[in-house]
Amino acid sequence: MTGLFDRLVDDLHGEIVRREPRYPEMFPIAVPRFAALADTDPGIADLADAFTAGLERLRTGGLRLVEGLGDPVGAVIADSLIDAALAERGHIDLVPEPGDTRRLEEVLAADFQTVETVDGRRAHVARWPGRPLLVVNALGISLEFWRPLLTDQRSGFRPIVAENRCGNLLAGGMESDVGLTTHAEDLAAVIAATGFPRVDVLAWCNGGRIAIDLARRWPERVGTLVLLATTLRGIDGVAPRPSPFEGNLQKAFEKVIARPDFAAPMARLLGQLFAPPDWDAVAADPEARARTLFARAAADLVKALGAPMASGEALLNYAARTARDEGYPLREALEALAHPVLVVTGDSDSIISNELTREAAAYARNARAVEVTGAGHYIQNLQYRYMVHAMRSFVNLENRQSERAARRVRYLKAMRPAECVS
Repeated sequence: MTGLFDRLVDDLHGEIVRREPRYPEMFPIAVPRFAALADTDPGIADLADAFTAGLERLRTGGLRLVEGLGDPVGAVIADSLIDAALAERGHIDLVPEPGDTRRLEEVLAADFQTVETVDGRRAHVARWPGRPLLVVNALGISLEFWRPLLTDQRSGFRPIVAENRCGNLLAGGMESDVGLTTHAEDLAAVIAATGFPRVDVLAWCNGGRIAIDLARRWPERVGTLVLLATTLRGIDGVAPRPSPFEGNLQKAFEKVIARPDFAAPMARLLGQLFAPPDWDAVAADPEARARTLFARAAADLVKALGAPMASGEALLNYAARTARDEGYPLREALEALAHPVLVVTGDSDSIISNELTREAAAYARNARAVEVTGAGHYIQNLQYRYMVHAMRSFVNLENRQSERAARRVRYLKAMRPAECVS
């Protein structure tokens, strides 16, 4: 096997153990037999040796793999090994994670140049060549979730990240209740400061609303718009269907807005939203185990998810900003967009409602959606190679993909947004 194949298999290994380092010791993973997969798709029959080599590499890395009928985690592993083998043979471009372990402060200092807007706000622009890509992070969340993209000089994209009014770019936090339109104005100033006539925009979670407003108000400055695991709650014409996480958070917001003195104890209570799962409760159910595993962030980043509500003051800012942002005329903004819009969701996202997001995004005139199998809310961090593949295809960067690979790529289940809504 080539170095590319091995690195892609190692990224697959990371999808499992970075979410839960103890998973290999707690549970065996049943992978479907290759012969059964080839019976279903005879076009992969010549990949048997690569499939076996990938299984052995994963076992060497500590995964307890058994071959049989397969379970949901094993099915994801099988499809990913086939994708890695197709990439090795040149049928598909899959870019493995860079594996850069430097602190992000070092990365920004060494590999990015700093620009300043007219009002003194700073942004960091990658020094390497590529298609300019403005990254709109989830407000209050550490930039660490974007490490693969910010250290990858081969993706074809040239990332731009901007400091915002919420808090420290690297530590996260919610020090301000400034709403989405002000953030969009700040980003428009950033684009002007970079000197790029137009940029593509990639926005995660609540950053999606900011990106939509930016594209609506400064359409000439935005090329394509990629909405990654984006929450679009509150849109007219779409029935409320919050995820359990969104529902619980909304109740907390309503309570602290009505009783600000309750914000500090509520912030402590909300810290439990990201507590380790009760693996004993799902031990006997492979489907429940898979849903629990795939929904997890990388274990070393879980604490960062609580930064926007780490204190009573932060939680009050979060609640006030969210209430205003959900009053924004989102449907009208989407209907006004002429930009190509790509909606990327993870099928195991426990943070947002994918059904609501896809139905809302369908109001955009030129929208397409892909669903990432086995992904939660953190595609850019755990399924990076597939996110880049989807984006490169969407913006028409050079991207090899044979007809053979198009039938197999695990992560690129393409659809119109509305077609995903039951």
